[in-house]
Amino acid sequence: MLTYVNKSNYLLEYNYKKYYLKEGDAFFIDCSNPHHYGVHQDSANIYFIHLNGPNLPKLYHYLTHSKGIIRSEVDAVQVGLKLKQLFELLNTQSSIINGHQLSVLIYELILSYNKGYKETVIMEEGVVSQAIKYIYEHMNKSISLDDISSHVGLSRYHF
Repeated sequence: MLTYVNKSNYLLEYNYKKYYLKEGDAFFIDCSNPHHYGVHQDSANIYFIHLNGPNLPKLYHYLTHSKGIIRSEVDAVQVGLKLKQLFELLNTQSSIINGHQLSVLIYELILSYNKGYKETVIMEEGVVSQAIKYIYEHMNKSISLDDISSHVGLSRYHF
């Protein structure tokens, strides 16, 4: 779950540690770990998105391993802006939401969480390397795009 604290103070308990967050902070947690969150004072305004998928644990580890789960005001500004854009898109009166635009916003949101993130690093260590390994391991068989994309956890249309 990726969260941005828009107003007030916020309390996060994650993996049995307490974090006191202020306006402008962001945090990224793995919701399968013990967690509890709430308002530290009277009220708070937050933006959050719950992410899920087969590649998320690797991405979570990569994004939080070097800098931890909390981003302070300066580093979190882009996270807040991207989350606001995402909510504005989802709250439009239009009944048709552009799936490509939504995907790009979520992608940019994840990138904004870690300024040092490099797309090629994730691609080389993730989906592409899994696909290459699968192809090498099955060179003596007839394999299809569906086989490869299924193995790496992507739709054939996104592979």
